[in-house]
Amino acid sequence: SPDGKLLAAGSHDNFIDIYDVTGDAVPGRSTGVAYHRLHRLRGHSSYITHLDWSAFDPKFPDRRILQSTCGAYELLYYDGNTGQQVRNAMRDERWDTQTCTLGFSVMGIWPRGIKGESVDGTDVNACDRGPAPDGKGELLATVGDAGKVKLFNWPCVVENAPYRRMEWSGDQNAGPRDKPKGKPVGYVGHSSHVVNVRFANSGRNLISVGGHDRSVFQWRVDSEAKEQKGVAKRRVEPKPYIMDDLTPKLAITRVPDTSAEEENALNKSNKSDKTEQCDYIVTVVTGDAKGASTGATVVFSAAGVDKDGKTTVIREQRLDNSPENFSRGAKDVFRLRAADLGKLTHCRIGHNNAGENPGWLLQSVKVMNVTKGWEHTLFPQNLWLDRDRGGETTVTLYTSREDAEQAAGAALSNKRYIVTITTADIKGSGTDSNVWIDLVGVSGKSTGAIKLDNSANNFERNRVDRFEIEAQGMGTSIARARIGHDNSGFGASWCLGEVAVRCLESGNETVFDIPFEGIWLEDGGAHGTAVDIFPLGPDGKPTMKSINYKIEVI
Repeated sequence: SPDGKLLAAGSHDNFIDIYDVTGDAVPGRSTGVAYHRLHRLRGHSSYITHLDWSAFDPKFPDRRILQSTCGAYELLYYDGNTGQQVRNAMRDERWDTQTCTLGFSVMGIWPRGIKGESVDGTDVNACDRGPAPDGKGELLATVGDAGKVKLFNWPCVVENAPYRRMEWSGDQNAGPRDKPKGKPVGYVGHSSHVVNVRFANSGRNLISVGGHDRSVFQWRVDSEAKEQKGVAKRRVEPKPYIMDDLTPKLAITRVPDTSAEEENALNKSNKSDKTEQCDYIVTVVTGDAKGASTGATVVFSAAGVDKDGKTTVIREQRLDNSPENFSRGAKDVFRLRAADLGKLTHCRIGHNNAGENPGWLLQSVKVMNVTKGWEHTLFPQNLWLDRDRGGETTVTLYTSREDAEQAAGAALSNKRYIVTITTADIKGSGTDSNVWIDLVGVSGKSTGAIKLDNSANNFERNRVDRFEIEAQGMGTSIARARIGHDNSGFGASWCLGEVAVRCLESGNETVFDIPFEGIWLEDGGAHGTAVDIFPLGPDGKPTMKSINYKIEVI
């Protein structure tokens, strides 16, 4: 599965076995034993051919849906947590991989009514979805018994969808308004049927495996998609085994996660030219595990106190001195010149979650002040900075293990919150129903549904209501929330205008992303009686955005 906790194995006995890789993947079902079989999935009437897990959804991190196909051309869906078959429509499900040759998103790979093209279900042996090399969209590659490799645009939902390679023909004296004529013929190289295909190197290459010819082909994907027109002149092919030049890491501006005291210290240092400068060496070790490396932009900052007890800061700086930075098991050393920190209190390191594989296993960080002669190893260690694994992209590190444990304990202690809810200023926006809210912290812990009621006139039109609640183990901030009502009373429909949550202990306020026109919560409406909401980022932009598309099939 995308979170690395479940393993699905299909076999020729028509069954699919689900294994618990970590020993604690499914609460209530896991036994604590790694690679313990949780479920045996039944339903297929022939041997299993392909399997795909659903993509990780931050809104529902425990959702694990499996799609599978078999030799009888059946496409079935299962819930990996419960082992039960899913009979609902799954055409809009986003899959982490696409190796199943059956389904709504790949129905265009099967030719219909084309002369010389077979429609036998065994003719397409394998497919794979991968990113386009220019980063614009995705491609779908298929192989089959014809010995050809076909490259489609994904999703492939058009009947008799066109594919590359195209073979062009037409009158050489045709006018400028005459469209060139061509037909897709695919890429030829194998002398027999092709059994499997996979994208590699971030979509820049394609690997295909032959059957009787016992060959492995490496194809280069042309990002410009230029086809050879005509047959009079052969296009010059690139030299073999030459890859594209390494591209620089994608840099995305991010807002530094600094406290008010650190911001004041930064402002003072910007205005003063007398701040003593020191040389620092930051040593970062990446863990040695599958998927430990990152291609995202990594940034580092630090804070301390001087001899007068005032806060000192090293502003956020990008760590990048080699294209191979932060590879699996690598030890990267960076030299920085910045203001004298005095006594180091804590550091922050993280990434901008950009690129193909931004997740990162941070093993350890060490900071040395070359000018002053001190050195600190920072804690905690061995952390996954990966949102796909349910974690964060930035972590605060301390100079001792005791300080790190104390900070973690403080993040999980009881805290009081002020929840401010504004009802929209629209006719009929108020409600007499019982309104509730469920807060989820960055630690993953939920408060559960808490009823909000401290006045008989709560949630009237354009009214601002404030409620104080207490919660434990939420972590340093609020990650998301769910708010709704029980649809009781007269005039139950409600238009939600604004939601904000402020922690009384830290003073941090989380403002949630609500459209300007508000969100109508009503039985039978677009959102129903409850909705998941997510906070705005420090820059005031949504941290998670949903886009609705309308597809018409004629």
